[in-house]
Amino acid sequence: MRRYYSAKDLAKITKPGRYAVGHGAYLQIAGGGTRSWILRYRSGTKCTSMGLGSCEYISLQEAREKAWVAQRQRLQGIDPLAAKREARAARAPSTTTKTFADAAREYLVAHEAGWRGDGSLKQWQHCLKKHILPTLGRKAVNAITTADVLATLSPIWTTVPETARRARNRIELVLDFAAAHEWRSGDNPAAWKGRLEALLPDQRKVNGKKHFAAMAWKDTPAFMARLRANPDNGARALELLILCASRPAEVAGAR
Repeated sequence: MRRYYSAKDLAKITKPGRYAVGHGAYLQIAGGGTRSWILRYRSGTKCTSMGLGSCEYISLQEAREKAWVAQRQRLQGIDPLAAKREARAARAPSTTTKTFADAAREYLVAHEAGWRGDGSLKQWQHCLKKHILPTLGRKAVNAITTADVLATLSPIWTTVPETARRARNRIELVLDFAAAHEWRSGDNPAAWKGRLEALLPDQRKVNGKKHFAAMAWKDTPAFMARLRANPDNGARALELLILCASRPAEVAGAR
């Protein structure tokens, strides 16, 4: 008999991936750490994923119950995702769809309190404005595809690699946030593992990235002896940097 993960098991898991919990339901942990419940089932030749809600608001038992109801619908010839969309459309007073810009704005509001100072917020806003929203901002969040994400990242992937990596991660987080709120369904097109890693070049190979020169540990004692014999302030600063594993800017700016 197949064993499914218990709530106690799931609480210990942090590695991104999907973990079966019964009735076709899974805990999905995204690369950014977002945790949500999904239902995966096959409709004809197509594998479909349907969001069951965020782990923050839906318990394991509730996720299993939702999956059980959906499986009962399938036995009756009803597609659970189609039925869910029809029910939502019937309840909605309008057909307005969230855009990526809408979802990003709400993500920032929801997470701002957890950031230190306003540096993170400013970095997010700058990255969104310069690199993400020009391409994705006006697109319906439930219609964004891998091709859209590639169109956003490709121009900067090898020219500003660190910025591109952060932009990809932020797109993934916003789309996970949208999925948790059931504004979109299906796999995340900005996910790295098993998706974009197969489509974008290895930045290290393209840019010829090399490690900085380093001293062998066995040569360090003799070097420290020579350094301490030097009376200059620069030698004291380097000694402090080595002993405290400080960053150069921290030492240079110390008072």
